[in-house]
Amino acid sequence: MKGKRFSALLLALVMFIGFIPTSILASERLPFDDVKVSSWFYEPVKYVYDKGIMNGMSSDKFFPNKETTRAELVTVLYRMEGEPATSGKSFNDVDAGSFYEDAVKWASSNNIVTGYDNGNFGPKDIITREDLLTIFYRYANFKNLDTTNTSNFKNFEDGSEVSPYASSAMNWAIGKNILRTDGNNMLHPKKLSNRAEIADVIMRYFENFANKKSNNNSTYDLGKKLEGRWQVVGMYKNDYDEDFLNFNFDDEYIKNKRIDFYYNSYMIYTPNSDDKVEGDLKIISYDENTNRLKIKVTEHQMYDSDYFKSRRDYFNNNPRYSNIKTTQFLESEVVTLDMSTYYYAEFLESGTMRLYLSENKVLECKFLEKIK
Repeated sequence: MKGKRFSALLLALVMFIGFIPTSILASERLPFDDVKVSSWFYEPVKYVYDKGIMNGMSSDKFFPNKETTRAELVTVLYRMEGEPATSGKSFNDVDAGSFYEDAVKWASSNNIVTGYDNGNFGPKDIITREDLLTIFYRYANFKNLDTTNTSNFKNFEDGSEVSPYASSAMNWAIGKNILRTDGNNMLHPKKLSNRAEIADVIMRYFENFANKKSNNNSTYDLGKKLEGRWQVVGMYKNDYDEDFLNFNFDDEYIKNKRIDFYYNSYMIYTPNSDDKVEGDLKIISYDENTNRLKIKVTEHQMYDSDYFKSRRDYFNNNPRYSNIKTTQFLESEVVTLDMSTYYYAEFLESGTMRLYLSENKVLECKFLEKIK
């Protein structure tokens, strides 16, 4: 009786499996006979393979234990980024037409990788664990993600072996659970990395860090995105209390002005002029409803004392002005004061930002470059 019952269950199971589409079954399997389900790296390899980030070395081999070169790693990152067009610099030992040429140019132009002092990149050099994490750390900064951390690699027994250039990256990787440790309080920073470990770091980078909700449209991320040199290309202005703003590329007040945003300061330049405005900057918040970053700017202004006296009531009664003091500048008595207000930055596509100075005045800016 038990034998018949078992046979019936087995038959039902076979029939059930027969109804499962073969495409679903195939998607659950990896084509590599050197990646077993029981292997610690099975899930990482499946992750990068399913997402098209890493492929096998052949149709049925992944070679998880094969050590990875610098050229191979930047090629993986370049693929993750969608292989954008690039015109960055090359290195003495990067062969024209090689599979990694564009990837190295892209990574170098975005400060993700640097070469050696002799002008070489070392494309065939095997990547160490600390170099692997340093490159991912720079990639995270390139993506404007929050790389702050509170971990300390010196708590590990071999923490003293971490190179100074890799210290921030190592703390970040530990704090964000991107680095898989050996369970014996060891980091092995000089150990050479293999393909399985690369896959593991990629999976952990996305699942434990980059895809976290806290890293999407956060105040920190957009604050980092604001940093850089911007060219004012036009202004939306409403001088007539109408329901819409008129776009003007030729307003002399703003034509060709440039704005440099730093971490906690800003500077506005006018071409062919000594006119320059500078002040302090503080990121306040991000409003998901309007998709705008709120910025507090405090401009440091200087006025001739006679002019200030003629408008004393205006300055004293306007809450935007503060820290008023009289000082001697050269042979004249001047009044310095801070004028604080709030701007709102809205990031559009293709490196464009709209900077809301007020409800009736909006600057449109094009991103030029990061400020080194």
